[in-house]
Amino acid sequence: MASRNQYTKYCIFYSDISINIINNYNTIINCTPLGTYPNINICPNIPYMNISNKYYLYDLVYNPKETLFLKRGKKKGSIINNGINMLYLQANISCKIWYKIFYSSIYERILHI
Repeated sequence: MASRNQYTKYCIFYSDISINIINNYNTIINCTPLGTYPNINICPNIPYMNISNKYYLYDLVYNPKETLFLKRGKKKGSIINNGINMLYLQANISCKIWYKIFYSSIYERILHI
């Protein structure tokens, strides 16, 4: 886990992410607000030069639809996805919990059924 702040001994700073670390993982998830509107020209400071079409980049940010983090991954051929689907799923589960309503069409839309 990487962060702007080191919370535990298992957490490293973005600046500590080396080419070796990038080469050992194929999924990178941005769980920060970096790239959120209006600061759309900011992204996690990682070695993008080693990212390729073998990577999956997921950004919890959904505004803008394609953040700089995702754009950089897309340019390298990576599979990319933003956080809008997670937002829909959370809303649907909340409706199910609080109002006993379940919108299956949301799952169909997200899962492309």
